[in-house]
Amino acid sequence: TPVSPSWFCHEKRKWYGENDISRMKKKEKEALVACDMTVSYAPTGRAKCRRCGELIEKAALRLSYPFRWRANEDAYSMNLHPECYVPEVFGIKEKELRTRIFGFEALNNTERANLWKAMRGRGRENAALTEGKEASE
Repeated sequence: TPVSPSWFCHEKRKWYGENDISRMKKKEKEALVACDMTVSYAPTGRAKCRRCGELIEKAALRLSYPFRWRANEDAYSMNLHPECYVPEVFGIKEKELRTRIFGFEALNNTERANLWKAMRGRGRENAALTEGKEASE
């Protein structure tokens, strides 16, 4: 599960959890933004989607969320295709996109609409079910 609540520092490109915040100075806290995810264009084609395992193409929109394997480790970003977003895990509604996804404001209206459409759709899930049925036949 993702780190929650979480804060993102854009300057350092680093995630912080509740325990990290309690040890920070006031000046350091000012650079943080409370959010659950970030949205950005993939700078390379090396990142893999945490849900489906496929590569995220260069210059494609991707969602990132904070993940921490152990409590004593730093949180790091896990990436998802917008189509692989799971509403049951994150619970972000359309009206909350601006406040819970860092970088959403930087997108234009078309990109915002396409992102939300991909997030609420079940495109990859349905494609996988279809492929599975065809393989079994």
